[in-house]
Amino acid sequence: MVAYKPHLADRSGFTLIEMAVVLVVVGIIISIVASVLPSLISTSRIRQARAELEKVDLALIGYLTANGRLPCPDSNGDGQEDRIAGSAPPTDDSCAAYAGRLPYATLGLSSALDPWQEPIRYAVYEDMVRTRHDTLCAAPPCTLCLNDFINNPVAEHLSTSDGTHQNNQAYLIVSGGAKNLSGSGGFFDGRNADGDLVFETPNRTIDATYDDIVRAVSFTYLVGRLCSGNMGGNNPWAGCVDEFGVVDCDRPECAGHPACLGGEDLRIITTVLPGGRVGGSYATDLTATGGNTPYEWQLTNGGGFFDMAIDPYTGMVSGTLDQCPGTYSIAALVQDTTAAEDDGPQTDSRTFSLEVSADLSVRCTSTPGSAITWASPAQQEHFRADGGRLGPVAWNLDTGGAAGFAVYPTGDDTCLLRKTGTTAPGVYTFTLAARDSACNNNNAALIFQVTVTAEGGATPGAIAGVVDRLRFSTFQSFTPDIVHMSGADYAIITRGWFNQGYVHAVDIAANGDIGTRDHFAVFESAATETPRIIRVDGDVYAIAYVSGGRARVRTVRITNGGQSVTQLSSLNLDNNWSQPVIRQVGGNLFAVACNGPGDNGRLAVLEISPDGQSITRRTAFSFSNTRGVVDLTHVTDNIFALAHHGNQDGYLTTIAIDENADVTLLDQQRFVQGGCNQPRIAAAGSGVFVLTYQGQNAQGVAATVTIAADGAITVPPLDTLVFETQQAADPVVVNAGGGVFAVAYTGPGNQGWFKTFLVDPSGAIGDEVLDSLVFETAVCREPAMIAMGNNLFVVVYRGPNNDRGEIVTIALQ
Repeated sequence: MVAYKPHLADRSGFTLIEMAVVLVVVGIIISIVASVLPSLISTSRIRQARAELEKVDLALIGYLTANGRLPCPDSNGDGQEDRIAGSAPPTDDSCAAYAGRLPYATLGLSSALDPWQEPIRYAVYEDMVRTRHDTLCAAPPCTLCLNDFINNPVAEHLSTSDGTHQNNQAYLIVSGGAKNLSGSGGFFDGRNADGDLVFETPNRTIDATYDDIVRAVSFTYLVGRLCSGNMGGNNPWAGCVDEFGVVDCDRPECAGHPACLGGEDLRIITTVLPGGRVGGSYATDLTATGGNTPYEWQLTNGGGFFDMAIDPYTGMVSGTLDQCPGTYSIAALVQDTTAAEDDGPQTDSRTFSLEVSADLSVRCTSTPGSAITWASPAQQEHFRADGGRLGPVAWNLDTGGAAGFAVYPTGDDTCLLRKTGTTAPGVYTFTLAARDSACNNNNAALIFQVTVTAEGGATPGAIAGVVDRLRFSTFQSFTPDIVHMSGADYAIITRGWFNQGYVHAVDIAANGDIGTRDHFAVFESAATETPRIIRVDGDVYAIAYVSGGRARVRTVRITNGGQSVTQLSSLNLDNNWSQPVIRQVGGNLFAVACNGPGDNGRLAVLEISPDGQSITRRTAFSFSNTRGVVDLTHVTDNIFALAHHGNQDGYLTTIAIDENADVTLLDQQRFVQGGCNQPRIAAAGSGVFVLTYQGQNAQGVAATVTIAADGAITVPPLDTLVFETQQAADPVVVNAGGGVFAVAYTGPGNQGWFKTFLVDPSGAIGDEVLDSLVFETAVCREPAMIAMGNNLFVVVYRGPNNDRGEIVTIALQ
């Protein structure tokens, strides 16, 4: 038998080398696909998300056109708007929240999810959810309809921001993108993540921390779409145009789009541009027909507007109307994609007129309506200019014959009306005019009636006189200080008999009458100097003083109207610290400023528990290498100002104290050279501060300075006033309200003097003292003063008859 042997050479197949090559090629293909596919999928989803937001946008515009208002956001996830009906719905309706989920069911949509299956966020300007007219554009001109919305000062403003500029929007819709890149705990990144009404701008660049997709709709854009006649309230071409401006003419529903009609001639069919308000953001679409898509747009004349531009793919013209009211020329050119061999590309151009309108208006923000009753010389009324503008508002007041009134700017678009002198009682017609300082033709005026009563006609700062007085101590009472506890209860601390530290209780009625309560307690049995008191919490107080040559802080509990004083804790500060002043920094932190060793300025930050049982020094800081006799006041946030003198010069120092008790020196300026003792400081508002001090030849001087929010000090002083030409020792200043400041001091003959002067919001001081009063004809030393309210003040001082303790209440008219 012969065995069969197969002919192996006749069989076909792959060699190992061929197989290896195939595997390598397949691997390369797989790796390429694996690397490119996610990007393709991501790009596809981004395009899908933009198309989804466009569909939602069209649904919102359709809803707005049909209802004259926008829906509220969905707050509970049921797809329906969460609207709160007012007394006359829907004209005064409100929303449960003005930022939330898209109310897809209310809009007639099937869902509110983006391509990543996350909810689409929707936010709306508050007034846009209310019906102002039967339809949005029923009352001509249409721009006034929308300006009703954007000029409401109390509305929940919706805006987009790039961190520097912020623009109000009518509504916006947001997709959170594929990932939570900001680490905020949700898919929304940046300013979109915190749930408030400030969102990122739609053109923010995608980066490692941000991938959201924002579609924001401005008021001006709504005017262009709904009110110009170009677009109407319904877009039949929804979904026909992609983000690059290409129209899908192969879709049957898009065949009627102007770009799909073809024809020999390319032409711009937009004929009129909607107007806008001065200073406002602007956006409108230009449309062309004929030729071959896609089109490319150019803006050949921007009308002189700084940032006016056109989207080369969509033809949207947008920018800021940063010129004065008037008519401006805007020119655009469109080019199609007809091939060169077909005599292309085709172009067309057109020049448009863009009307920029003025829409300033003036309103009183402190008293509603058009009538004001002026019942007190300390009364103030606040006004605002609403609407677009290019520069700060300049104000002019016509009082209709009423003397003693003046208007002061308090911001770029706000002002303050207050008394400056005596006015005869009566009814007056006031006209307050506002003018855009950059545009003389952008102005407005408010006409209103002011009824001045007999009391309101008095000069601000006029002193009615002493209301009551009491000798609260029959023994020595050096360097007294006073604090209001509650109701009619006040506590006075002094260096008293045998130099011990005393707490005295007094009761003062709301009309300034002083009771006859006679109670005192010792808070320090050792020698005590220059005590100062501040509330810690409830009935717990901290007293800073000097004992045994070193500064000390003691906490006490004062109860039962001051009749019970319990020592809680104490802390010794450094040796040779004198004349301490104590202020609360925030929470449990307190600052004590002193004149330290070598007459240098020193400051300690303490932590005091609310129950007063614990006092811990957290920080020691040197703020001056010259004499540091000091006053300390709060500026803003965590910034404080110290007024002190050294070598007869007056200094201001600003510091920041953070939550960890760390102290940072911000600025230090000399505000007066050669003549400053015992400076005191009080806030006037808007960054203006008032300083009083004993100047050259012992004169009493008031000065104003500004301290910025970052602690920067402006010197020399804005203005100064010599309120006492002879002697003014220990002047203490208090803000009396209405621009009036009161100063109490030891004057000529060691008498006690009380004077008032006026400071306007810019820091200018009146040319002279408003009024003056000698409240102590014998001896007044080391006065301390606080304002009670109702034009009443309390002054405590070391009086006559062997330095007895005295208290007096003083009233303004």
